Amino acid sequence: MASNATATALREQLSKISGLLSLQSPDLRRDLEQQRNTAQRKLNDILDPIRRLPPELIADIFLRCLPDQRTVDFEVAPLVLLHVCHAWKHFAETLPALWTELIVDTDRMNSEGYNSIVESWISRAGGRSLALSLEGHETHTPRVLEPVDGCAEQIQALQLDLSSPEDLDAIIALRRFPSMTNLTLARANQWYCDSDDEADEYPWSESWEQDATVFIRMLNAAANLVECRLVQINDFTNSPPHIFTHSTLTHPHLGRFPGVDVSSSSAYMLSYLTLPALAHLTMASCDLEFQPFSDFLTHVTPQQFLALIPNVVELHLFSVDPAFNCSLIEAIGTGLLPKISCLTIDAVYPGLRPHYLRILDALGALCARSHGLSSFSFLWNVTSSSEDGRDVYAELTPEI
Repeated sequence: MASNATATALREQLSKISGLLSLQSPDLRRDLEQQRNTAQRKLNDILDPIRRLPPELIADIFLRCLPDQRTVDFEVAPLVLLHVCHAWKHFAETLPALWTELIVDTDRMNSEGYNSIVESWISRAGGRSLALSLEGHETHTPRVLEPVDGCAEQIQALQLDLSSPEDLDAIIALRRFPSMTNLTLARANQWYCDSDDEADEYPWSESWEQDATVFIRMLNAAANLVECRLVQINDFTNSPPHIFTHSTLTHPHLGRFPGVDVSSSSAYMLSYLTLPALAHLTMASCDLEFQPFSDFLTHVTPQQFLALIPNVVELHLFSVDPAFNCSLIEAIGTGLLPKISCLTIDAVYPGLRPHYLRILDALGALCARSHGLSSFSFLWNVTSSSEDGRDVYAELTPEI
């Protein structure tokens, strides 16, 4: 009833102002037009159908407007919601759930007004947990890292595009991330370069070495981390003096960017870690030999490691280090994994004759033991037209 009375009063005011506009001088007319616009805006707010909806329903509608990736874009939610009317603007600004995720374009951090928009965005999230991505090619200068300052304790998920090995050191300087459960580190050019020519434009496109101690410091700063993804981060240097134990990391993903045909799995990082909570390990390419990998998992010999999983019936090795394949097949040939029935080895790396012959010997040991393999596949990248190819194929025995 109060809204209806206010609407009636506003309509009467608008009618009165419209009648006066034609009788006034230009200066007075401008003042009246401003009064008319203010009254019309208030009337629109009162008559807006969305005002008759419960606040929780409005919140649900606004949240359903959000795109999959939230960026500083005034043509999509949530920023577009600020430019409809005063009522929508107020509701959107006071709905923290709209502002808990943001992809920051570091290449725009020096442009006028961009930083203030990012700061306002983060402040509207209140004390909620944040999912923040710093994407772009800009080196992590103090100005680029301004969005992280002041909200580091709120960050639950963080993705960093690293333009140089020093960027990771800059992000953890004097910062702790107690709420972080998800971390992604990627070389910047791997996300953005569509061709080799484009990658050549950036000085960091060549292979660079990441200080392993800095990465360990990052893990130490995120003491509650659960999932960590490394994309094209390899060639670690400056080994830490001690093995680092992270007690909550359960899902490490050590991989390369899709479509990049370079062995870069970041598997070397496992040499510096102990993960007692490990539940799921993904590696795009195992660059470790069998013994260091076995040490990481169990701190025992390869034979002891296989003895811990005696019920394995199917095993598929794809693009694994040649020495890893050899040690594994040799261990199986001694009687470990007694229940295995399906074994596949996709060795997509260039064929190395000594490793090939070691695997042939191991397969011979399997045949001699009358092992119960019902399915076996061995794909080796050697061309039959090459001299090496003719040599290795000639050494295949009938039972193999």
